[in-house]
Amino acid sequence: MIEGILMLTGVLIILFAIFIWTNYKAKKRGWKVKKDGNSKQQYLELDGNNWRSITFDCEMYSNDVPRHAIIISKDWEMYPEWAQDKKDEIITRLKNSLKEPAYTIIEK
Repeated sequence: MIEGILMLTGVLIILFAIFIWTNYKAKKRGWKVKKDGNSKQQYLELDGNNWRSITFDCEMYSNDVPRHAIIISKDWEMYPEWAQDKKDEIITRLKNSLKEPAYTIIEK
């Protein structure tokens, strides 16, 4: 019984450490990409102490691409003002985080 509690405590400590490390890494880098529900991906960028975000549609297990398709609008004007001059940088970061062949980025 005690061994089980100690093992569970150890696992929880490891998971907490991974969570802290991941958040530290994203804060230091200044941006991150995360899943937002079943059909959305979010690009988040640190602005001071606040995360600002852009949400992209995502087709999971799409028939047209190997696994997942991230849909980016060709009309970049529909995204927030802070992102207007950062299109290439944001798309590059998305491609670095959501790598092929698991993800395909499509501009529609």
